[in-house]
Amino acid sequence: MLMDFAISPSPFLWLFPALLFGIPLVLWIGFASTLARRDAVDRPNRIAQWYGYSVCLVTVVTLLFSTVAIVNNAFRLANPLQSGEPWGPSLSSFAAYKATYNNSPYLDPTEREAARKAPLSEAELRQRYEALRAERIGRNRHEAGRGLVTSVLLSLFAAGLFLMHWRWLKGMADVPPG
Repeated sequence: MLMDFAISPSPFLWLFPALLFGIPLVLWIGFASTLARRDAVDRPNRIAQWYGYSVCLVTVVTLLFSTVAIVNNAFRLANPLQSGEPWGPSLSSFAAYKATYNNSPYLDPTEREAARKAPLSEAELRQRYEALRAERIGRNRHEAGRGLVTSVLLSLFAAGLFLMHWRWLKGMADVPPG
């Protein structure tokens, strides 16, 4: 008997992200419109400054999240066996695999019972262990490499945007209002 663990989506599932992102966005837009109205004659570049600082803020947050992803992927690349899924048989050693190979939550109870009644030979277990181990190492290395490349590219893009906008803002501050 298979168990279905699917979670039915709530009709109010959209409410949490809307509140999480909507309230700060409304506050930020309100702040920007206040800046735009205040001293409109003396400082015509308030909207441009708001845009520049907003881009800088977003790029700093992006750099923080990319740095976390880079560190996580570097650890995954350094030890691909230990950073796999927590389910299924353990592949840290052959002894651990032997102890856990038929404790998978995805095995049908009849399959689990058949495996207990007619256990596999040592050679068959070793062959399965080596195949699963090689597959997990390959998959984790591929995912970590792909994650590192995308995180580094995103970091470089965000750093470039930050530097470009920060220099633009500094240049704007040096120009007298006119």
